[in-house]
Amino acid sequence: MIHCRRATIQDGEVMNQLSHQLGYVSTTEEIKERLTRLSSLPDHYVCVAEIDSRVVGWGHVQGKTFH
Repeated sequence: MIHCRRATIQDGEVMNQLSHQLGYVSTTEEIKERLTRLSSLPDHYVCVAEIDSRVVGWGHVQGKTFH
């Protein structure tokens, strides 16, 4: 079963590894900096997907209000 939870700084390394698999080049430190910045914004949510407590994916969503 897949379990989703809010991403933490400790997830930065595995998030970076997963990003590299898709061809996105960054460093673990860059991922951690982005995660720190996004975590402080109320309209952003970064999560990781786990199977058997192993992170297998991640996502980022931003809430928008349209008038």
